[in-house]
Amino acid sequence: MAKKLSNNEILKKITIAQNLRRGDVQQIFELAGHMLSFNQVGAYLLSPDNRKYMPLGHDLFSDFLDKLIVYSRGTKEQPHIPPKAIQNVIVDLAERDNVEGLDNIVQCVETAKEAVAQAREEESQEDND
Repeated sequence: MAKKLSNNEILKKITIAQNLRRGDVQQIFELAGHMLSFNQVGAYLLSPDNRKYMPLGHDLFSDFLDKLIVYSRGTKEQPHIPPKAIQNVIVDLAERDNVEGLDNIVQCVETAKEAVAQAREEESQEDND
Protein backbone atom coordinates (compact mmCIF):
# COMPACT_ATOMS: atom_id res chain seq x y z
CA MET A 1 0.00 0.00 0.00
CA ALA A 2 1.28 3.45 -0.92
CA LYS A 3 2.38 5.81 1.83
CA LYS A 4 0.18 8.87 2.29
CA LEU A 5 2.21 12.02 1.69
CA SER A 6 2.01 14.95 4.08
CA ASN A 7 1.27 18.47 2.88
CA ASN A 8 4.94 19.27 3.48
CA GLU A 9 6.09 16.38 1.29
CA ILE A 10 3.70 17.40 -1.49
CA LEU A 11 4.89 21.01 -1.22
CA LYS A 12 8.49 19.85 -1.54
CA LYS A 13 7.66 17.72 -4.60
CA ILE A 14 5.86 20.66 -6.22
CA THR A 15 8.84 22.95 -5.63
CA ILE A 16 11.14 20.41 -7.24
CA ALA A 17 8.82 19.68 -10.18
CA GLN A 18 8.17 23.38 -10.83
CA ASN A 19 11.77 24.41 -10.15
CA LEU A 20 10.61 26.83 -7.45
CA ARG A 21 13.07 28.45 -5.10
CA ARG A 22 12.16 29.24 -1.52
CA GLY A 23 11.60 32.89 -2.49
CA ASP A 24 9.16 31.76 -5.19
CA VAL A 25 7.23 29.69 -2.65
CA GLN A 26 7.21 32.69 -0.34
CA GLN A 27 5.74 34.84 -3.16
CA ILE A 28 2.98 32.30 -3.76
CA PHE A 29 2.05 32.34 -0.08
CA GLU A 30 2.03 36.16 -0.24
CA LEU A 31 -0.35 36.03 -3.22
CA ALA A 32 -2.60 33.97 -0.95
CA GLY A 33 -2.43 36.65 1.74
CA HIS A 34 0.02 34.85 4.02
CA MET A 35 3.08 36.91 4.86
CA LEU A 36 5.56 34.19 5.81
CA SER A 37 9.22 34.76 6.48
CA PHE A 38 11.88 33.12 4.37
CA ASN A 39 12.69 30.88 7.35
CA GLN A 40 9.05 29.87 7.88
CA VAL A 41 8.80 28.76 4.27
CA GLY A 42 12.05 26.86 4.67
CA ALA A 43 10.68 25.09 7.76
CA TYR A 44 7.84 23.67 5.64
CA LEU A 45 10.39 22.25 3.19
CA LEU A 46 12.50 20.44 5.80
CA SER A 47 12.25 16.76 6.62
CA PRO A 48 10.19 15.88 9.71
CA ASP A 49 13.28 14.77 11.62
CA ASN A 50 14.77 18.28 11.45
CA ARG A 51 14.24 20.24 14.66
CA LYS A 52 13.15 23.35 12.67
CA TYR A 53 10.49 21.43 10.72
CA MET A 54 6.97 22.88 10.87
CA PRO A 55 3.90 20.92 9.69
CA LEU A 56 1.96 22.63 6.90
CA GLY A 57 -1.74 22.88 7.73
CA HIS A 58 -4.47 21.98 5.25
CA ASP A 59 -5.92 25.50 4.97
CA LEU A 60 -2.55 27.12 4.36
CA PHE A 61 -1.61 24.43 1.83
CA SER A 62 -4.96 24.81 0.05
CA ASP A 63 -4.39 28.57 -0.23
CA PHE A 64 -0.92 27.89 -1.62
CA LEU A 65 -2.32 25.54 -4.28
CA ASP A 66 -4.98 28.07 -5.32
CA LYS A 67 -2.38 30.79 -5.83
CA LEU A 68 0.11 28.43 -7.47
CA ILE A 69 -2.35 28.35 -10.38
CA VAL A 70 -2.35 32.16 -10.61
CA TYR A 71 1.43 32.23 -10.22
CA SER A 72 1.84 29.69 -13.01
CA ARG A 73 -0.65 30.99 -15.58
CA GLY A 74 -1.42 34.58 -14.54
CA THR A 75 -4.75 36.14 -13.73
CA LYS A 76 -7.86 36.05 -15.88
CA GLU A 77 -8.26 39.80 -15.29
CA GLN A 78 -4.82 40.61 -16.70
CA PRO A 79 -4.03 37.97 -19.35
CA HIS A 80 -1.54 40.32 -21.03
CA ILE A 81 0.82 40.25 -18.04
CA PRO A 82 3.18 37.26 -18.02
CA PRO A 83 2.77 34.93 -15.04
CA LYS A 84 5.27 35.30 -12.20
CA ALA A 85 6.56 31.81 -12.97
CA ILE A 86 7.71 32.91 -16.43
CA GLN A 87 9.14 36.18 -15.14
CA ASN A 88 11.11 34.32 -12.48
CA VAL A 89 12.56 31.85 -15.00
CA ILE A 90 13.78 34.75 -17.11
CA VAL A 91 15.29 36.52 -14.10
CA ASP A 92 16.92 33.27 -12.97
CA LEU A 93 18.50 32.76 -16.40
CA ALA A 94 19.77 36.34 -16.41
CA GLU A 95 21.19 36.02 -12.89
CA ARG A 96 23.07 32.88 -13.97
CA ASP A 97 24.31 34.71 -17.08
CA ASN A 98 22.64 32.06 -19.25
CA VAL A 99 22.41 33.95 -22.53
CA GLU A 100 21.73 30.76 -24.49
CA GLY A 101 18.70 30.01 -22.32
CA LEU A 102 17.43 33.57 -22.77
CA ASP A 103 17.95 33.30 -26.54
CA ASN A 104 15.91 30.08 -26.55
CA ILE A 105 13.06 31.86 -24.77
CA VAL A 106 13.20 34.72 -27.29
CA GLN A 107 13.06 32.18 -30.14
CA CYS A 108 10.06 30.44 -28.54
CA VAL A 109 8.27 33.78 -28.20
CA GLU A 110 9.00 34.70 -31.83
CA THR A 111 7.77 31.32 -33.05
CA ALA A 112 4.59 31.68 -30.99
CA LYS A 113 3.97 35.21 -32.31
CA GLU A 114 4.40 33.99 -35.89
CA ALA A 115 1.91 31.16 -35.26
CA VAL A 116 -0.62 33.61 -33.81
CA ALA A 117 -0.21 35.95 -36.77
CA GLN A 118 -0.63 33.07 -39.22
CA ALA A 119 -3.75 31.81 -37.41
CA ARG A 120 -5.26 35.31 -37.47
CA GLU A 121 -4.49 35.67 -41.16
CA GLU A 122 -6.11 32.30 -41.95
CA GLU A 123 -9.14 33.20 -39.84
CA SER A 124 -9.46 36.53 -41.64
CA GLN A 125 -9.28 34.80 -45.04
CA GLU A 126 -11.99 32.32 -43.98
CA ASP A 127 -14.23 35.19 -42.88
CA ASN A 128 -13.78 36.87 -46.28
CA ASP A 129 -14.68 33.71 -48.23
